[in-house]
Amino acid sequence: MGLVAGYIFMGSLLFGVWENWDWLTSAYYCFVTISTIGFGDLVPGSEGFQTTADNLKMTAASAYIVFGLAIMSMAFNLIQVKVSSLWDVKASLPILYLHAYEATYNSTTLPILN
Repeated sequence: MGLVAGYIFMGSLLFGVWENWDWLTSAYYCFVTISTIGFGDLVPGSEGFQTTADNLKMTAASAYIVFGLAIMSMAFNLIQVKVSSLWDVKASLPILYLHAYEATYNSTTLPILN
């Protein structure tokens, strides 16, 4: 989660400089965009694309968003793996069966086959 927070912080600095947004507005935009909520209330490059620098900024913003989506997806996947490993019932079933078998058929009560 530190990687995601750092990426959002980096993007907030970047968009703050490019779009003349304050830090909180830039961080809000980065979080809403990368988490795929996307309200659409903030749009980078809304002044237009008259110069080559504006086009390069929009290309860099698009790359930032694509990599941010990949980082967010990776973070969600890591959380999912961690939670599922904590609650993995299939891994504990053989141990439960073994304990149930030992409690039911210990050495004194094993059925003798004739």
